Amino acid sequence: MNELTQNVNKMLAGKQKQLTQQATHHAQKAVKLAPNNAGFLTTLATIYRTTHQYQEAEKAYRQALKQNPEEAIALDGLGQTLWRLAGKGQLQKEMAETYFKQAIAANPNLEIAYFSLAQLSLELDNAEQAVFYGNQALARHPGASIFATVGDAYQRLEKYTEAEHCYQQGIQQFPDHSSCYKLYADLAIEQENPQQAKDLAHKACALTQNDVESLVVLAKAYEAAGELATAENIYTGLTNQASLPGYYYSLAANQVKQGQEKAALEMLTQGMRVELERQEDTIYLGIYSAQFASDWRLFSHATEILKQLPSQLPTEQQAYVEQVVRMILLRITGEYSKHPIHAEDDIVLYSSYLLDMHYSPEYTQEEVYTAHCEFDRLFTQPFILTSTPHKNLLEKGRQLRVGYISEDFREHSVAYFIESVLSSHDPEKVAVFCYYNNTHQDAVTERFKGYCNGGWRDCMEWTDDELANIIRRDKIDFLVDLMGHTGKNRILVFARKPAPVQMAYLGYSDTTGLTAIDYRLTDAYVEPEGAEQFSSEQLLRMPDSYFVINLLI
Repeated sequence: MNELTQNVNKMLAGKQKQLTQQATHHAQKAVKLAPNNAGFLTTLATIYRTTHQYQEAEKAYRQALKQNPEEAIALDGLGQTLWRLAGKGQLQKEMAETYFKQAIAANPNLEIAYFSLAQLSLELDNAEQAVFYGNQALARHPGASIFATVGDAYQRLEKYTEAEHCYQQGIQQFPDHSSCYKLYADLAIEQENPQQAKDLAHKACALTQNDVESLVVLAKAYEAAGELATAENIYTGLTNQASLPGYYYSLAANQVKQGQEKAALEMLTQGMRVELERQEDTIYLGIYSAQFASDWRLFSHATEILKQLPSQLPTEQQAYVEQVVRMILLRITGEYSKHPIHAEDDIVLYSSYLLDMHYSPEYTQEEVYTAHCEFDRLFTQPFILTSTPHKNLLEKGRQLRVGYISEDFREHSVAYFIESVLSSHDPEKVAVFCYYNNTHQDAVTERFKGYCNGGWRDCMEWTDDELANIIRRDKIDFLVDLMGHTGKNRILVFARKPAPVQMAYLGYSDTTGLTAIDYRLTDAYVEPEGAEQFSSEQLLRMPDSYFVINLLI
């Protein structure tokens, strides 16, 4: 029976290949007869795209749009093609997003463009936009995959009731489609309902003949139910079915939970070998090590994993391995003096480590504070010693010059809270400057530019020295950090003391550790009485929540 099925599948695949070749031939012939026909070019491009010939598809779509810039199908197709070509490239994804929006402008009823935008928005971590465009697609042509995408977006926004409703609607209208079952199972796991998760995951597996995504969800459901041995069997089957590093990690993590540390070490070693053979980015190595390094008893296993790596690694991988070693030493031993960090890249690593400590329940407040102060001692104190006096005029009644540094002057939670602050400044009393440490531009960014009666500075490409010098040149009186130790931070700019008064606010609700930062805006909920001993800055408590404040100037 299996042999018969295989033969039938081969025949169908051969027939499909033959039909595709015929379609390509006829489309190419049509274009040759009418080279300026946008419809023929679009058809040929779509055939190329569906057969994964993306370079040829891009060329044909662009030719079609040259003939008719309003060809909606071509605009959507070009967007999908660029998306597939993008890989990890952010710029190409944003270009794809632009073409999808142009397709909608050309044809507001083109449901595929709305759906494409919703899916791409999720990939760009813009769940709110995914909800908007996904609902637009549902209004025009409901589909199981669209319900799943909108539900996923709601789930990421922690709107669980709306997410559940989407999954239920998708299952009700398309009971033979697996996508909503899988995501609904994930939601059930998140809401600590493992039995429901198992039921939904089993249904997904039955519909998809046990595809790997459904099996992963099923294994997670059994883990959530405490049935670790069953989950282990599923993960073992996955490693046999498809040799991917992620499956080895999941299996190892499961074995750690069962106390099978030696078996887990072997799985991690196998996973790294697979990863090195595939020449992929070494993303799992850090996860593997952290899994073991999270418990002091497993520290020796983490070091054993690192010993399993080949002695000669590609340069980028070798650098990453060295970072992981330092991460383990910091996280587990706390031996800052024995293993000091001095290189520029290590400053970034240490700052990330502080962010990890801030969110982790494993550390006491005193330990977190001590680590932040150690950052100041290692990296920022030298800048304070070389800081020069400020030349800001101390004239009574003159306009105050206030600067804000952030990477989030865009559609982001920080922007939602800080926008009312910037828009409320009295322009006669305050000159507002924004230093934007990002390249992403959207409608929110444009609004923020309008609040900057002092100046807008795109500073991501500037070095810390360059940015600090420009802030001094702008004669900023009061400089506000909105990032702390979060990603893309410019904490070392503040170490250079480019403004006479510096304050931390909003984006990082913990001490920065920097003696160069004078104040931190907070409230009695985040920093109750007595918290002063764990802050390097002087605390300024707002009477209510520090997230929403009223300006006096």
